[in-house]
Amino acid sequence: MVGMDHLVIDTNYLYRDPVLESAAWNNLVTLQRDGRAKLYLPLVALREHMRHEEQPRHQAINSAIAGYREAHTSLSDLGLTLPPLDVGSLRHQRDEIAETREFEAEFRARLDESNVTLLPYPAVDGEHLADAYFIPRKPFNANGEGTADYLIWRSFVELLHSVDPADRVVLISSNTNDFTHDGALHPDLVRGLEASRVAWHKDPREYVTALETPVARPTTLVAGRSLEVTQGETELAVDAAWTYVSGQMLYHEITSGYGWNEFEIQGYDAPPYFENPEFESIDLDEKSANWDPYDELDAGAGVLGRLTVRAHVGIGAYMFKSDLAVYEGVDVVDFDHNDHMAAVADELEATIEFHVRIEGEHAEVLNVESITAEPAAG
Repeated sequence: MVGMDHLVIDTNYLYRDPVLESAAWNNLVTLQRDGRAKLYLPLVALREHMRHEEQPRHQAINSAIAGYREAHTSLSDLGLTLPPLDVGSLRHQRDEIAETREFEAEFRARLDESNVTLLPYPAVDGEHLADAYFIPRKPFNANGEGTADYLIWRSFVELLHSVDPADRVVLISSNTNDFTHDGALHPDLVRGLEASRVAWHKDPREYVTALETPVARPTTLVAGRSLEVTQGETELAVDAAWTYVSGQMLYHEITSGYGWNEFEIQGYDAPPYFENPEFESIDLDEKSANWDPYDELDAGAGVLGRLTVRAHVGIGAYMFKSDLAVYEGVDVVDFDHNDHMAAVADELEATIEFHVRIEGEHAEVLNVESITAEPAAG
């Protein structure tokens, strides 16, 4: 007897469809309505999604706090008597802003409309977690990153043990680095599990396409127009990228490692003496733009896609003047930024991937999926 599929949605799908309005998502809801599948979202993934939605506002506030602190220091150095600067209080106010809580309430309402079951936090075996971290085993990587992915996977396993033995549990995730190997779930993850009862698909479109019996009612995913690339959509996506760069990226902090309230540049080794590095300039190379639409919104209202474009990135930072005698080859922009710090700079070539939604003649960037430094010439 063929059982039901239980679909566990990973966080990265939410980044592409942040309010669950795409045709791909509605296909899954249709399958659930018809009794052919059941949808789940781990609480860990929900928290990751909320954190991701907070990121632009946190970046803007953090940048403003850094500027405020710098101005406070400069004015004090000039002899002005100022009240103490309470950065902790400012950050607390940042975290108390209700905008994200309102988004979470709306998102939870959407989950309820779709009859999505929230998977509770899994019970964690300390020895199992330590082994996965120190060996390391997937979903941890060699740098020890992967705690959230580990909790999502343990939620998956607990669900597998709780459903009917005839049923299958399917992970929907585009995180191929941490969950898969050679097009299937990674051997580290499925060790000890019944292989026929677990599966992986990178996105809802691939899962629906793999079904032997298609979704019962026509949808834009199955029967809609083909998502051909048009010049008009490419131009709209590029315009949206420029708007996002100027409004959400310039003068915001960056990092070469993981930081939830910062932009990460993969493959970029920031000089160790840099303090508060941020984007000073981002020059998009429009000729390199590649627009890849991957899904339609419900009822053909628009399209979701990825815009990949090369860019010249300028980075501004500060460093202690005392360090200038230690490190050579530093691009000093302003040695006398203040009594203690010099303004410095760096630059690199990078490839940026934006997730973009286009509806009619309007386009907006939903988020930056990745920024990857290109190898230095020579």
